[in-house]
Amino acid sequence: MIAETWTARAKPGTWSNGCRSIERLAELTQSSNETIRLQSLREILDRLLGKPPVAIDATHTKLDVGQLYLAALKRANGVIDSGNSGSVGAASDLTE
Repeated sequence: MIAETWTARAKPGTWSNGCRSIERLAELTQSSNETIRLQSLREILDRLLGKPPVAIDATHTKLDVGQLYLAALKRANGVIDSGNSGSVGAASDLTE
């Protein structure tokens, strides 16, 4: 049954190798070793249903590269920006 389900979803030309792989995984589900049984079942489910999505916690920061470049040029040339509190590229400067 597992091989037939995989065959229905298989891409053309992958049937012979994939079918043998699925049959071997099906055999491993009968192993006396519990770890091997679990891993083979997990692999079968991943192939049939797809792997579960992975949640990624990301923080996005807006950055004005042009403003940072200009501030670096001013610093390099010794120009003092009177509107700046002394911290070039600070978060308060970038949120405008």
